[in-house]
Amino acid sequence: GVEKILVVRGGEGYQMNSVMWNCDRGMLKPDYNLEGYEKNELIKEFPPVIDEKDQLLYQMIKFYIDIDYELKHKEGVFKEIDEAWIRNKAKIIEKQKIKGNLDNVYVKHQFEYDPNGNHIRDKTCKKLGSYRLLPDSLPVRALVSYPGSGNTWLRDLVEAGTGLTTGDERDWAHRSSQNTHKPGADLLVKSHHMQYLREVEKTDQGREDLQWRMQNVVYFSGGGVLLIRNPYDAIRSSWNHFQEYEGDIDVDVGTPKFQSFAMNEVQKWIDLIVDWVLLSPHLVVVHYEMLKNNQEKEVRKIMKFFGIKQNEDRFMCLENQRFEWWKRTKKVLKKNPYSETVNLKFRELIEIAQKLLKEYHHEPLPIHLYPYHE
Repeated sequence: GVEKILVVRGGEGYQMNSVMWNCDRGMLKPDYNLEGYEKNELIKEFPPVIDEKDQLLYQMIKFYIDIDYELKHKEGVFKEIDEAWIRNKAKIIEKQKIKGNLDNVYVKHQFEYDPNGNHIRDKTCKKLGSYRLLPDSLPVRALVSYPGSGNTWLRDLVEAGTGLTTGDERDWAHRSSQNTHKPGADLLVKSHHMQYLREVEKTDQGREDLQWRMQNVVYFSGGGVLLIRNPYDAIRSSWNHFQEYEGDIDVDVGTPKFQSFAMNEVQKWIDLIVDWVLLSPHLVVVHYEMLKNNQEKEVRKIMKFFGIKQNEDRFMCLENQRFEWWKRTKKVLKKNPYSETVNLKFRELIEIAQKLLKEYHHEPLPIHLYPYHE
């Protein structure tokens, strides 16, 4: 493609094909004639969690992502799809397999068993599979959330509701040969907005590298689903996941080590929200608490946002499915496990997240459903 020159003037960005240079007292200086060039709005106000020295990087990344999204939109990348389109793509894959060009056809049957583990006899439900398509069939989009926020649960619900699979992290696995990620084969790709190898080491390593975080948003062109769970429960869940206790959970919750973990992790919780809300031109926000209240409504919201026609047979079958096999049995705590200092930090960052979501016209945090938040 044609290289573009990015020019920032008066809080707005411009794409230019060329720049004229003038000689001024022996010095070459650019002459930016911005008349007639399309403007791109930049970030007008930064949340206090972003250092001033990093603000220019955010502006540049936002400008780049907005241009990339506009180009893909003009190219028709974001097309509307339905069950017939998915089935047609699946037939193409079957033909490729028959010809010997493919080793396997990946299809998941989300409605094979009921919540009690019994085989479902309803033929309508049994025939509804979720397909992994050939690479580059779909835009590369993220299902991004802080760990412990229900990413796996929402993946199962989205797969059942749409008929398309979701994928593991783009950098999943310790060796590249084990990586299953194929760009454009899945509707959504799981992301915790942190490098996979850092995540699986299960040790406190501080904030994720800013450059990597920017690259992560760029990789997905800023598009996808942002799943947010209140930090009180999400960080507690993440703690239990990292500890890998056998049997009992919530061991050491409330200890100084736990408080230190919570203070560090809530920074990652807010970084994720800030990065994606500020930079994404095409993002739908889902709140874990609202998903618990009405999973069908939230899945329908995602499908409508991405232009996927809703198949009512799927929602009939989804009505009695919860896909909560992955959930740990959680104890009811008698008191707030977080210290006063940690609670103050949580409330501060929740307010920042709330203001940002409202400013960018996303669904606000359902704070009335948050535990311990007064």
